Amino acid sequence: MIAELATDLQTKIKSIASGKLGTTPVRVGLAAGATSIDPFMEKVQLPAVWVVYVGDVQPDPDPLGKCGATVVAQFVVKVLLEYKNEKDMVDNQYPLLREIANQVNGQMGPPGAMRWKYTGQTLDELTGNRMVFDQQFSIVSRM
Repeated sequence: MIAELATDLQTKIKSIASGKLGTTPVRVGLAAGATSIDPFMEKVQLPAVWVVYVGDVQPDPDPLGKCGATVVAQFVVKVLLEYKNEKDMVDNQYPLLREIANQVNGQMGPPGAMRWKYTGQTLDELTGNRMVFDQQFSIVSRM
């Protein structure tokens, strides 16, 4: 089910209305960083998104050790943005963060899953020319 969830999340983000993540190709991927060519995604055209599955948890585990048939799968969506100036941040970068969150939050997942839940975001990196935000999403699904 992890593959189906990851693909669904990636597809939803690729279809944002503004087209700010490119058209051919759309800069949204599951396997993006850690390659020998660009291990920290320093050369990627910005903005770009990297969808990362970070694990799952058992909701309300039984105190006797019985496991249910569902889990809460957790994903981090790394949103890599240009860091130019205040006007660009306000006009372009911050609206893109909100657009991605709104594109996914509350939407139905693939068969066997519930709705996607946006659970917040944090700044992961701020360098001379880019910002990386970690947007967190979770979804209840079968194992």
